[in-house]
Amino acid sequence: MMDIKRSNVYSRVNDKATAQWEKALSLEPHAVRTRYALGMAYMVKGENDKALEAFTKVVNLNPKCAECGFNIARIYAGWNMIEKSALWLKKAADAGFRNWKLVESDKKMENARRLMIEMSDDKSSPDQFKPIDK
Repeated sequence: MMDIKRSNVYSRVNDKATAQWEKALSLEPHAVRTRYALGMAYMVKGENDKALEAFTKVVNLNPKCAECGFNIARIYAGWNMIEKSALWLKKAADAGFRNWKLVESDKKMENARRLMIEMSDDKSSPDQFKPIDK
């Protein structure tokens, strides 16, 4: 999967590039990396409905896509759907997502992160879920 740090490459996305990814997926609908890239492109363009659809399809094809779970959580947090955001953040953590500094730096994710900790099966709150002291 793409490293989230490389997502700045998507800032140069235009409609033509997006159309090419869509065309590629029409020929190979199970191309996980292409669908992930398309989801990132949609997020950069602010087309979060389409990004959510793309990331959800990737998760259906590859349930271990931690980055997809995180991006879905970000979309729901942006829509102020905190419970759904927390559930997807937990799924991302369960799939191996560990970039908690990124989560903590995004103010929209704060409530989702706190709710995810409360929902955690381990009430002692694993270290990776604990806030960093400021």
